[in-house]
Amino acid sequence: MRKTAHSLRALAQDFSTLLRTHRRVLFFSFLLIFGFVSTFYLFYPRTTRFAFAGENCASTTVLAPSLHSTDSDDNFTVEYRDAVEVFGKPLVSRVVCISPKVQPEKGSYSVSMAPLGIAAYGSSLDVIVGELPEVFLNQVSSPLPTQDKLRLPLSELDTVHEYALDIDSKTVVCAEEESDLYCDIPSLGLEQGSEYSMSVTRQFGSENVDQQIGEMNIKTLSATTIIDASIKDKEVVYTKPQEFSFTADKNLESALVGLERIEGEERAEVNGVVEIKDKTLTYKLSDELQRDAEYIVTVQDVRAFDGSSLNKPYSLQFTTSGGPKVSSVSIGSYRVAPGSTAVVQLDQVLNESTPITELASINGVAAQASYTSDKIYIPLNGLDLCESFTIRIKGELQNIHNVASSVDWSHSSRIRCHSISTIGYSVRGNAINAYSFGSGEPMLFIGAMHGNERSGGYLMDRFIDDLEANYGDIPEGRRVIVVPRVNPDAFNAITRRNANNVDLNRNFPTADWKSDVTMPGGTLIESGGGSEPLSEPESKAIANFTVSLRPKLVLTYHAVANNVIANESGISWNAAAKYAQLSGYQHVPKSSTGEVFEYDTNGAYEDWLYEKQGIATLLVELSSMSYSQFERNKPAMWAMLEL
Repeated sequence: MRKTAHSLRALAQDFSTLLRTHRRVLFFSFLLIFGFVSTFYLFYPRTTRFAFAGENCASTTVLAPSLHSTDSDDNFTVEYRDAVEVFGKPLVSRVVCISPKVQPEKGSYSVSMAPLGIAAYGSSLDVIVGELPEVFLNQVSSPLPTQDKLRLPLSELDTVHEYALDIDSKTVVCAEEESDLYCDIPSLGLEQGSEYSMSVTRQFGSENVDQQIGEMNIKTLSATTIIDASIKDKEVVYTKPQEFSFTADKNLESALVGLERIEGEERAEVNGVVEIKDKTLTYKLSDELQRDAEYIVTVQDVRAFDGSSLNKPYSLQFTTSGGPKVSSVSIGSYRVAPGSTAVVQLDQVLNESTPITELASINGVAAQASYTSDKIYIPLNGLDLCESFTIRIKGELQNIHNVASSVDWSHSSRIRCHSISTIGYSVRGNAINAYSFGSGEPMLFIGAMHGNERSGGYLMDRFIDDLEANYGDIPEGRRVIVVPRVNPDAFNAITRRNANNVDLNRNFPTADWKSDVTMPGGTLIESGGGSEPLSEPESKAIANFTVSLRPKLVLTYHAVANNVIANESGISWNAAAKYAQLSGYQHVPKSSTGEVFEYDTNGAYEDWLYEKQGIATLLVELSSMSYSQFERNKPAMWAMLEL
């Protein structure tokens, strides 16, 4: 044991001596190896593949990075990171990152790093740029929705470039997300159902040159259309709707509906809930609509399942009715026939349980009214000629939807003031009627003895209406009788002579009567004056009526000589002068009629009244065959009543 221990101590002493002898040799050997390895590690070129997404960095040690400059043919810039600092100065950098200065192109590039620009002590980084990212336009489906962002797949994520979409000379920059481009199509304002040319461009940094990398023709989806609605534009809604429905031509995914009540210049929102099923959009009202109000409903922000939308919001206006209202009445404010029935037209159908006899009255007395559907019938019994009356209907009518009115209605009128009598009949059986106003000494106005001189008939119609409207202006003790159409058959046929081809104003028993007469223009008509005086039912009727009446003055209206001629009996001369003064017609003496007419006027009504009856008569020749000229004649006609 002692011998073994001694041997070990001796061996240790020998090894210690050896170490002391070769320490310097080992130290310099270590330095040599370390220097070789460090030099190889520092200056041996590194290789990295350029990535279009994220950062391009390589792990490599660079001594004194702040003293380095780069030489990369202006392709890349270099940034040193993860540095070890001594006294605030970077001593060693362990990461080198590059970024492109210009548009990257496929190929291999060397980025050199040299301290103080001394290439012999520099190192390099080899950069390999592969194929540029590809946009897969072939994956774009057409037609496109115009309200969704367009997704364009990329072959890889690319944060180096900026991509833009150009359609119809409008451009939008696309955003990148997970190897896809998303382009804001809605901002381009494309029309639905249209064709466009679309291209994609790629741009690097602030360079102004866009690189087109793809082009294709596209179509946009046809617009969604509202094809039907439960209400129509400008409709009056008589029901109490709980919902409104709209039908589209496509299945719907979402939509907004707005309902507003229009109050002058302001609008009040009406709440409701939107429900969608297939192509039908329903807006269910939260509350009952106000009556007698105007509304506007708008469907907007529609999205169909295919991605299309409305071209523009769909709007329509409607009004809600109140209860039933009177839209018209069959009688005017005067000239109502006695014993007739007033028909009141409503804008809605009445409720079947309407107590109409309790709601309708005449002059404060309950009317024996009845109704069917949307009409109320009110008999005007027991009212005398010229009696004024007022129909009233209380504002309590309800329609078939139980919507009640709240407005009373009334209508004031007057039973006609004239009586009507039939003085005879024409050849074809048409009545010859006389309209009589007032009481006392009569005056007779006659029109359309010649059927083609229709202006006289129309003038008498206007005079009758004016007498009715201004009945109170008829002088006391004066009776006015108007016969609008002595020759109704000829008036309807627009011919001068009656149905027997007889000129009525040549058929009266004057001293110069004859059967064959000359017409205006010189044509001789055999038996044109009748087979004998008063052979025609029309001339006989007016002759008998005139004799029985014995009027103070007769006025007959013809056309178209534009003058007034007195038959020179009684007051006719002064009356003719007054009439001419007020109407502007020429006052022609009877003795000058031959110069006016240039044809024989034998058998004339006016001459017969002079010769046989001694009744003052005016023949008024209007200046139109068809126009009544009432305004021109009215002052003179009313003036005759004062004579």
